[in-house]
Formats: sequence, structure tokens, C-alpha cells
Amino acid sequence: MKRTIDKRKMPRDEWLRHIQRFIGGSNAAAIFGVDKYSTRLEVYLQKTAPEPIQIPDNNYMWLGRVMEPAIAKRYSEMTGWKVVQDHKIRLHPKYDFIGGDIDRIIISPEHETPGIMEIKMVGQRVMAEWDGDIPLSYRLQPHHYMLIHPTARWAVIVVMVRETGEMLTYPVEYNPELAESMTEEYCDFWQNYIEKRIPPCPETRADILKLFPDSQPVTVEAQESDIKAHGRLEEINNQLKSLESEQDAIKLEIQKRMLSAELMAEGDKKLFTWKSQERKEFCEQKFKKHHSKLWAKYYQPKTIRVFLTK
Repeated sequence: MKRTIDKRKMPRDEWLRHIQRFIGGSNAAAIFGVDKYSTRLEVYLQKTAPEPIQIPDNNYMWLGRVMEPAIAKRYSEMTGWKVVQDHKIRLHPKYDFIGGDIDRIIISPEHETPGIMEIKMVGQRVMAEWDGDIPLSYRLQPHHYMLIHPTARWAVIVVMVRETGEMLTYPVEYNPELAESMTEEYCDFWQNYIEKRIPPCPETRADILKLFPDSQPVTVEAQESDIKAHGRLEEINNQLKSLESEQDAIKLEIQKRMLSAELMAEGDKKLFTWKSQERKEFCEQKFKKHHSKLWAKYYQPKTIRVFLTK
């Protein structure tokens, strides 16, 4: 199989079919269990779907596409290094199920080999959790691309701070031990889950509901850890009820003082507001009464699983 595929004139549907056939750079963090927004099961479902899953576009994705060329150009101006688009889908030299779509390559006179550029637009709230250094979930992606590029052995993650426009750079050096660990993890994931059509264990509540959307009339015998968890949940629920009752009582006392006033303040400092707001609500019962056939046409029963502590 060819190790590179030109994507310049490739329709999006064809591109989606290609990337469904391998583990890509954006899957790395999820497979290692360090992605806050995706899980191993989600990667599994994407790769085993009958047709490629279309990811809904949003404003952040659009903004990223618009800003990436400008960020790359600015980085090139600041460093004097050449930044070029790769225009290729690349496959691992040995494994067809490891591949990637590298956005940009850096050519620098200070390095003997080309480098990988990975651009991220990140908000200040997310960056506040970084502890001064970029997390592993971000570092894995350019390292993945070094696995599939024949000569690239260094990378730069360029972060544009969304609120301020500040541009930060984080160098990533090739780590042979990490590369070996990633390759082993990918092989295990693809050969033991994807190829065998065995879904990985769920990591989140959403994962569980993807695999088991409907409950079955089956009873699971509680283990000692389950019994302890039940007792602790009862304690927490009772504490929450007590706090909610106290909260409601305090609110009521304040509202008795405010009556028709919309603001309570301590000098210039606002403490509470209680303003009238107009809200339009759809009256389903009235609509059903006057347009029963139309209501029946669009009414869709939905099954949900409700978790309760007994």
C-alpha cells in the first residue's frame, strides 16, 4: 500500500473514508485515556461505523480553519523559518492502521530534519489548568505525526490564546520510548478491539449509555464496594437536601425584605437582584388540544435511563 496519498483535490467524503481506516493524531489522547472530550469507546465507534461519522461543524472549528494559515504565517515571520502545508495523508512505515493528516511542516536551518507544526486555539480558562506547561494530551498529537513522517523528529505546538491573541510556542522533541509505547498501544487497540469488533470498557456515563441505552430486567448482586458506595451516596444526598432547604430559607428571608424591589445593595455593592423577566413558553397541552393530528405527527417518545439511590 502507498504510504502517502495526495489530498489536494480529494472530496471531503473520500477524505473521511481514508481517515476512518486508521488511528489518527486526534485519536492519540483518547486512546491513552487523557482526552477530556473523547474516550477509547468513541474512537472505536468512529472506526467501526458502517459509514464515516460526520462531525458537526461549529464556530470554534470554523475559527480554527480561518486562523490557522494566519498563525502559521505569523510564526514564520517571527522565526524566519519556512512553514509549508503537507497536502498528504501519511501512513506508518509498517502499520497501515496508524496514519495521519499533518497540517504543516517547518523547515529550519537550525535543524537537520523537518519539524511538525501543530496549531491550537485555546481559551484562558483551559490554560489555567495547565500548571505552566502544555499537557500530555496536546503533546501526543505531534508525537503521533513524528511516528508517520519519515524524517521529522521535532515539533512545535503553537498556541493562540483566544481572548488575547497572544501566541505561545512549546517545543516537542522526539522521544523513542514514548514512540514505542504509542505504537504498542495503537497495535493493541486496533488488533484487539477494532479488528475483533470488541468495544473497549466504558470510561464515562455517556459511554455506558452508548453501549447499553436500554435497561434489562436483570439484577446485579452488590459487592462490598457497591454497598459502601450506596451508604456514601445516601450521606451526600441527605447533606444536599439539608443545604437546599437552608438555601431556600435564606432566599425567602431576603425576598421578604425586598418585596417589589429589584435590587438589594450594601452601599455601591450589589448583593441581590430580583428582576421581572418575560419568558415565552410553548404550551404543549393547548397545542395538542387544537392541533391533535399535527401534534401526533411530530411527537416522538424518548427512552432514558434514570439512576436512583434506593
